[in-house]
Amino acid sequence: MIVLIAAAIAGGLATAAILAPVSGLAALILVPLAASASAIFAGISIAWRGAHEDTDRHGGRARSDGMAVAPVRIHR
Repeated sequence: MIVLIAAAIAGGLATAAILAPVSGLAALILVPLAASASAIFAGISIAWRGAHEDTDRHGGRARSDGMAVAPVRIHR
């Protein structure tokens, strides 16, 4: 959540810095839209990275399942 807020603030500030010298009205209208868009893109990026971490090509899922079963085998 903090990453999304930081992305929105950074996107809004960057847009304001670019548009303020050109047109103050354009900056007032487009800054909230740019901040929202950057937060959406950051959220998609976080979700995309999280989705790909679950399906590791090198058997990462199998290793984690094996580590979860290991304490059960020790106590038997």
